[in-house]
Amino acid sequence: MEDMGNNTTQNGETNTTEPTGTNGKEPKSFTQEEVDRIVQDRLAREKKKYQQQEPDPFQEREQALAKREAALGVKELLTAEGYPMELSEIIEYKDLDDFKRKYEALKEFLPDPNAPRIMISKSVNGGTYNEDGTEDKELRKAMGLR
Repeated sequence: MEDMGNNTTQNGETNTTEPTGTNGKEPKSFTQEEVDRIVQDRLAREKKKYQQQEPDPFQEREQALAKREAALGVKELLTAEGYPMELSEIIEYKDLDDFKRKYEALKEFLPDPNAPRIMISKSVNGGTYNEDGTEDKELRKAMGLR
């Protein structure tokens, strides 16, 4: 019959178990490797919990800097393409690459910024129009308006 106090595993480690008086069940025994793993897991969980509560100030500064760099890159891209800066506030993005991907997908639906525009002047004096703009005169003449 084997000794219930000490069991030797295949690795040569010794498990110590002591019989209990409750229903003849023995308590679960752990190898040193299992204990080390359990302790490391608990330490990692606790460390992660405290790291979430106390953000790293350097990491926050780095994220803020990356956000500013992305905003600058987005504004440079929109300026080069001839689109208004307000587009950067409409499209949500994480970084410059994310904006470029979304911008390229949306670009085919945006009007061409280099296309000619028809300028219609606003009404003044209760409905009479300002006839100073040549585009406005030509449009009104083509539509048969005075």
